[in-house]
Order: sequence, then C-alpha cells, then structure tokens
Amino acid sequence: MKKMKLFPKTFFYTLGLMLFIVGIAHLLLYLFTKPEWLVISVSPHCSGQAFL
Repeated sequence: MKKMKLFPKTFFYTLGLMLFIVGIAHLLLYLFTKPEWLVISVSPHCSGQAFL
C-alpha cells in the first residue's frame, strides 16, 4: 500500500469527523422535535383539505 501524505490524511479525517457530527446533529433534531402537519385549504368555503 502506498503511503499517504499528511494533507490528504488530515483532510479525510476532518471531513469524516464533520460529516459524522452533522449527521448526529440532524438525527438528534429529527428525534427530539415533534412533527407538525400544516393544514392548507384550497378555498375558505371548501370542505376538503390538503395535508402537507
């Protein structure tokens, strides 16, 4: 196996660490926030509602 220089090694380590932290942050936000459904009606006199 060819030896890797210091810059690519540091770059990949830092990139991997940042992606891991961002992924964990998104997962925690997803788990600890309650989902909220928006109710959008097409017209004020319409009985049918569209859910997003």
